[in-house]
Amino acid sequence: RLQIRLAEKRLPRRQLRERAATVNATLAHSIPAANRERCATILDLAVAAGSGRELWDEPCDRWLELPDDVPSGRYVALRVSGDSMAPVLDPREVILVQLDASPRVDDLVIARLPDHSHVVKRVASMKGSKMELASFNPEYESIYLARDPSPVVGTVIARFTRE
Repeated sequence: RLQIRLAEKRLPRRQLRERAATVNATLAHSIPAANRERCATILDLAVAAGSGRELWDEPCDRWLELPDDVPSGRYVALRVSGDSMAPVLDPREVILVQLDASPRVDDLVIARLPDHSHVVKRVASMKGSKMELASFNPEYESIYLARDPSPVVGTVIARFTRE
């Protein structure tokens, strides 16, 4: 319960402000253009809070306008699917992920699994050569991955609702 309260405090829900992208390209090509306009690319692809999928070659035509308190940087916005991260992340919420961030214990991260799919999980521990990625929902077991090379694509820094 403590991890849930900490995550909810660190990631208050914000209003989603999105707009059409000025560049219609893959994620890899649209990140620099979005960054120049203080936006993050929104993928119309959910990152699984359960089993995951590949992200990088997806077409992007929508951008999330960065909140004023978020510095410029390399970001991607993703929709959550599944319930393994409930009650902190609900299905269909949008999360803002800072790419290339160095994760710490208790951070929520997007990690690439050995099958090249991606999931959102909490870093529960980093001991020796292993990293434990856990769900908030107790019905899901932890995932253990090698720390090197890092499976972490980025760190979740905000969550948004469409309401």
